[in-house]
Amino acid sequence: MPDDSSTDLIPYLPPKPPTPKRPYVRRNPGGPRVPPADNGIQSNFCRNINCSNFGVEPLLQIPRPGGKSPSGDGYKLQSGGRSKKTVLLCTKCGQQSSIKSNAGIREERDRISAYLEPTPMPSCPNVDCASHAISVLDDPARYHSHGYTSAGSPRWRCKACRKVFSARKANRDQLMSHKNAIIFRMLVNKGALRAMARVADVAPQTIYDKIDFIHRQCLAFLSDRERQIAALGLRRLYISSDRQDYVLNWSSRKDRKNTAITAVASADNRSGYVFGMQTNIDPSVDTERMEAEAIAAGDFAILEPSFRRFARFWTTPDYETAKRDDPAGVPSRLSDTGDVRVDVEAGYDEMAAISDPEAKERAPTTTALPTSCAQVHFEYTVHAHFRLLRRMLGDVGKIRFFMDQDDTLRAGCISTYVEEMRAGRADAFYVKIDKGLNVDQRNRLASQSAARFKKFKVAIGRPDMSDWWVRVLLLEAEIQSAMEQLSPRDRWVVYPESTQAEPLKAVCWLTDRDGVAVPLRQMAIVFARASMHAIDRYFMQIRRLLMALERPIHTPSNDGRVWRGYSPYDPARVQKLLDIYRCYYNFVKKGRDGKTPAMRLGLAKGPIRIEDILYFDPTCRNEVAARRRG
Repeated sequence: MPDDSSTDLIPYLPPKPPTPKRPYVRRNPGGPRVPPADNGIQSNFCRNINCSNFGVEPLLQIPRPGGKSPSGDGYKLQSGGRSKKTVLLCTKCGQQSSIKSNAGIREERDRISAYLEPTPMPSCPNVDCASHAISVLDDPARYHSHGYTSAGSPRWRCKACRKVFSARKANRDQLMSHKNAIIFRMLVNKGALRAMARVADVAPQTIYDKIDFIHRQCLAFLSDRERQIAALGLRRLYISSDRQDYVLNWSSRKDRKNTAITAVASADNRSGYVFGMQTNIDPSVDTERMEAEAIAAGDFAILEPSFRRFARFWTTPDYETAKRDDPAGVPSRLSDTGDVRVDVEAGYDEMAAISDPEAKERAPTTTALPTSCAQVHFEYTVHAHFRLLRRMLGDVGKIRFFMDQDDTLRAGCISTYVEEMRAGRADAFYVKIDKGLNVDQRNRLASQSAARFKKFKVAIGRPDMSDWWVRVLLLEAEIQSAMEQLSPRDRWVVYPESTQAEPLKAVCWLTDRDGVAVPLRQMAIVFARASMHAIDRYFMQIRRLLMALERPIHTPSNDGRVWRGYSPYDPARVQKLLDIYRCYYNFVKKGRDGKTPAMRLGLAKGPIRIEDILYFDPTCRNEVAARRRG
């Protein structure tokens, strides 16, 4: 039984040995203690939902009345030890959190959500006309339809100034457009790029050009549909979130080091709809130019990274420093132990060994930054990802997040949904499963669970009871046992069932609020829905169906370098492939029930044809709407 006096007050932090008192430090002389809010974003606060400081912003400056000792606001700044960063310490509960640049989070959010901005509609180009900047969709009465151009683009005539103008057709520059569909299908069904060129009888460069076109069309289609999600009036969502790592081939023979990037994604467990998947790569920024601007801005003279102008980007000096400081003794995640609690403890040990668990991103000596674009600190992409979800989903009645045992995901989720978690409309859970088991082991555990369920039904005299209610009843007993433990950190509920997809599962409620009574049956129902299956299944299909993102192999040399014949050399291409596959998976690919994830979510009435995506034109679509309104 854990000790009553334990200072470990929250379930997602491992116990820490006593450390000597560290001095109060300031690494932004003459400036605020923490980065100021930016466009309503402030991520620096206590993330313990049972602390009175939860979601409360620290004071940017501590008033010093009479020149004496500062009056506290419940926070202190401390040196970050091995991370060489400043951390924010909540003096009320003892939780530490790493400091983030709110401007950096806003910039990253704007980058990954840019595709959601509506396509500008055509309007009168005459700057002196009263109809200038008033689109044909906003006020169709101002315009006459005036046929089509030779390329098939619609034309209009302004009634005020008689100016004739047209809209640019989406696929106007496409040559051999009849080959787009076959290339799209091969791309999402494990087709190699050179094999596509041979089958489609085109040059390899044409394949790259076609991928760029397909990507633009997929983003335009996703934008048009996903702007409608907030209006669906979704009552409940159960979302699983996780990360996936990719290793790219080296781009220089002089420095044969791989580039390692990471993507974060979230999927709805009920419909399977994948709301977003973003990598920590910004192709619009050149690292060399960014570093030159960082030098001019004085970034390298600022000790605390969160106060820098380019805080969200990796710089070459920081990456080399991270390589030298990369801890060698980080314990690896265990698998095939047969005891999920042992796996949970191993996860906590791993987080404790990392200098900053909320910024879990290592820099192995065998890797290097990309040369063609800028790499973003992964924690900024995670925070931006959850803020993208908040924008996209709108006001959901209740939303529950299920995440792998990952402090970076936890921090991004909780710091985004503070108000919803205070009101009980959002919750976060850790879900731990043993992913290292082989098929035979998974089948054996699933058979044992089925036998246990059958025995339980006989014991209570209800042989006709559904497996769902058996699961709920068994979870009630597990939750009751976990609640009797004194340490919240140990309140992991062992799932009473192992399936082939999720064997040896355990769940931890990260946002369980003290003083709020939740009926045991209701808690059991929520825990019964805890799953990572939707996102794990999606990740598995990416590995299997996108040949460029298959797991890489190690070279025969002893340097630990990795190479894969189909892996891309350009990191920007990874995001394009992920966007294309996400569009295909959500709207085209049917499940066993004959429905796509978009149909189950309510975004589509039927499967979308690939041709409808390739030739989707928001301008022409809105022209039809304008005619109807006119």
